[in-house]
Amino acid sequence: MPEKDKILSGVKIKSDTIFSMDELYKLMYRWFENKGFAFSETEYRKYGTGDMLEIMWYAEKPLDGYAKVVIDMAMLITGLEKIEIEVEGVKSKSNKCGIEMKIDVILIRDYQDKFSPKIRKLYETFIIKSRVSDYEDQTAELGNNFISEIRSFLKLHQF
Repeated sequence: MPEKDKILSGVKIKSDTIFSMDELYKLMYRWFENKGFAFSETEYRKYGTGDMLEIMWYAEKPLDGYAKVVIDMAMLITGLEKIEIEVEGVKSKSNKCGIEMKIDVILIRDYQDKFSPKIRKLYETFIIKSRVSDYEDQTAELGNNFISEIRSFLKLHQF
């Protein structure tokens, strides 16, 4: 059974502002694509008149044949409404809503399940000890980079 380590657990991003949901979607999708992640939307639920959404995303990227990074994200969008804004004389469509995200960044070692637990421990302790630390660093860096991109987007699009 693969070994899972939550490198970043339950990171929350919360904002109540005006921004384009389409642009946020595109930003996150492009980030996953540019970094080489396989990405899927595992759940999309609309509640009521569509002003409340619950969205789950799952993305994974192999670091090599032994370890991979998983980003598991849940989004709750409340009070979603379409609005028109004017910036420097240019009108554009946007959204006003509350958004709350919960992000877990996970390192999965031996994701192909090639080793028994005892052999995996020996392998990681004596053969690839420094690589395990590198995996953790790479996972944290990717997770922090993704979270920073989202926070920057939401901060940049405040009106």
